[in-house]
Amino acid sequence: MAFGDALHSPVQVAHPEWEVILDTDRDEAERSRRRLIDHLARDGVYGFGVHFADQQLGTVDGSGRWRPWSDAADGR
Repeated sequence: MAFGDALHSPVQVAHPEWEVILDTDRDEAERSRRRLIDHLARDGVYGFGVHFADQQLGTVDGSGRWRPWSDAADGR
């Protein structure tokens, strides 16, 4: 799932309340981030965050943190 500008940093996965200057409706932006994070925490759901530097492809782990994808982590 490509999530574009919804999240700007992996740290926002753990802190969806942290806003960016582009959030014109801060409350709705946080709600949207929380829904996205919940979706990314489902089994088998991977996300692509264009703003995530070298950690662009990954998922949300059981502790609510961004887990970058790697062949080793996924048993390949």
